[in-house]
Amino acid sequence: MTDGVFLDWDVADQIAVRVLIEYRNRLQQEINNHYEKDEHLHPEDLVGNKIRIDALNLIIKDFGGE
Repeated sequence: MTDGVFLDWDVADQIAVRVLIEYRNRLQQEINNHYEKDEHLHPEDLVGNKIRIDALNLIIKDFGGE
């Protein structure tokens, strides 16, 4: 008996893309709430979110996502 769960590479990539997209969307929603709903982010968090979103866009594209 083997330990762990084994997934086809395509399935694993699809899961990774979905998780990364959800994370990117959450970061973007925090930025939107900062400007639209007066839910203030610390300035460092605002800049950090923008940097992370740019990085996530590159990684998502590498995995074949949008």
